[in-house]
Amino acid sequence: MPSRARFRPSLLALCLGCLAAGVGIGASLPSTAAPTVGRAPAEYSRYQKLDVFARALAIVEQYYVRPVDDRELIHAALVGMVSELDPHTAFLPPREAKLLLEDIEGAFGGIGMVVVLGREDDGSRYLDVRDVIPGGPAEAAGIRVGQRVVRIAGQPIADFSDLEQAIVKIRGKPGTTIALTVEDPERGVLVTHELTRAIIDPPAVEVDYLGEGVGVLRLRDFPEHATKEMAQGLRELRAASGELGLRGV
Repeated sequence: MPSRARFRPSLLALCLGCLAAGVGIGASLPSTAAPTVGRAPAEYSRYQKLDVFARALAIVEQYYVRPVDDRELIHAALVGMVSELDPHTAFLPPREAKLLLEDIEGAFGGIGMVVVLGREDDGSRYLDVRDVIPGGPAEAAGIRVGQRVVRIAGQPIADFSDLEQAIVKIRGKPGTTIALTVEDPERGVLVTHELTRAIIDPPAVEVDYLGEGVGVLRLRDFPEHATKEMAQGLRELRAASGELGLRGV
């Protein structure tokens, strides 16, 4: 029924408008003293405001022209709420939170490479290999920096909504396998590697003594043990500089 389809967005706006008006009216009404026996804690009044959110969500679910994912809507609302605090505070949905926790702890089941999402001129997407962890399954398979992952377990990268979803697919329980189809841009050759996931615990710090009292200390990431590794790296550089002493890092 076309007329109804055109009507529903207007109805949704009207319902939400009435909901907002109802909140204002309710706030202006005088309060009636509640009985003291069995009264809810004072903090409860703050959470009564969530009723507005619940009713708005119910209206969207009932009247919006397409089916909605209530979990995604709730996550989006939380993202918006937390973004009002400051630029450095954010809400992470469970998937992103799991990845962040693994990175902070510094060890996870994976194949040992760092990737970013790349895009061809025609819009097709791929994972650009930016780093390969020494001793990991990716290095053992011959995957190198500059190569491109175009399929994960047979799925093109376009099937994944974002980089995090692709990383979740690659990571997994140590000992399990994952197939990656990798392209070498220089040769234009596609190779599918069957990789066995392992515990990946990459060093947070890389140290290189250049001579003349000058060293390089590269912080790769920020896991929990990064501070200890930096201290150890400085000790190694001081030892390498000998009597000359460490003049610059």
